Amino acid sequence: MTTRRLGVLVVLAVVSVTGLGCKRARFKSRSLSAPSVGSARFARSTGHALGGLADDGFSTASRVDFDRALEQRLDELALERERTRLDRELKTALESAVERHCLTISADLLYLEPQGEALRRLFRSLRQATAPADVTLPAASTVMGLPVHVLRFGKDPQWCADQDEALVARLVRRSEAPVASDVTSPAPGAWLVRTAPGRSTPASASLVSRSFLESLGVKGDLVAFAPTDHAVAYADASSPKALKAAAKAVIAAIDPNGDDGVLQAQPLVWSGGVWRAWTPKAPAPEVKAAIAQALELETSMAGDIVKQLTELKLAALVSPGLHAPALDLDADAFTSAPRSRRADGQMSVQVESDAFDTQLVGVAPMVEVVDVRGRSEWVPWSTFEAKARHHLTPVTVDGAVVPRVYELRQDFAWKPRVD
Repeated sequence: MTTRRLGVLVVLAVVSVTGLGCKRARFKSRSLSAPSVGSARFARSTGHALGGLADDGFSTASRVDFDRALEQRLDELALERERTRLDRELKTALESAVERHCLTISADLLYLEPQGEALRRLFRSLRQATAPADVTLPAASTVMGLPVHVLRFGKDPQWCADQDEALVARLVRRSEAPVASDVTSPAPGAWLVRTAPGRSTPASASLVSRSFLESLGVKGDLVAFAPTDHAVAYADASSPKALKAAAKAVIAAIDPNGDDGVLQAQPLVWSGGVWRAWTPKAPAPEVKAAIAQALELETSMAGDIVKQLTELKLAALVSPGLHAPALDLDADAFTSAPRSRRADGQMSVQVESDAFDTQLVGVAPMVEVVDVRGRSEWVPWSTFEAKARHHLTPVTVDGAVVPRVYELRQDFAWKPRVD
């Protein structure tokens, strides 16, 4: 399930909790003429709510008070009906976010979803927070060294709550290679698997398709760049040209603002039938660029999920249909520091000095610090981190530190240098 879909649930939950305000336009004020018999009967039946104004012999002042009280009561009833409707829609949305009984409909079980270690607990916290209160998500299984979850596909991927090891093993045995039209070869020894969001078998499924991996014919180790669910590039680890071609291909295939999800920022190497993290000693510039892009996607996604978890934590305080995320933040609300790409191609983040709110800041190569007078200064992240170290706090979710995301407290002050 993409964070965009989960974001809809967050908005629905927060609206349901915080209320909608009185919809006064629906109920026009009554005239000051004597109330009808129906109004009097309504007043008698709800005298405790209307302050006991249930007498037909009203003075003008009493009629005004009665009309005001009646209008207020009608508004309250309308708000209650609207809240009930939203709660019902929220429950339906939560039910659709988790598929409870995948074991009984195995024909729809098409997808094993590997997740990168750095974001696995963060994704799990978000999905658990949006699951019905009586559902506990299963622990991840391991296939070829990768953590996987069983999903089924409908309009959106759904996490199977009755996943077990036997089901995982059966799916691995029947996992198929990607269709030929989804696979291209930018250079000898390099391949790109690219699929469209919403497909039942995304590119990431190829990571656990042994038949596909063996069909590539690589005799030694195989490297995979797998930054998203829908773009995975493979290369013969012994071929520098193939590694460069695969890295360039995966960079070109990714839409940084798209809906591909996030899979694994660190490149992988398949050796001896098991995937593990690949850390090249002297990577080529193309490989460095692919890793940097994956880290940017992961940082942006992590910040989005933390923001959604904060909203869900607020909603869970009063809604029995939500799990409360285990989110460690000093502030209950904050603003997200905007991220953008500079003209030189570097990713940047903008932070405010002496801000009114706590800021959620994701690591970026360059930081623009802006003060209350609109003056700004560009500095590398290392310089910003050194000066703001006493004001930056790592964000923790479910006991795990979120990678490259920090809480910047309101007491942060910086006087930009003016040339």
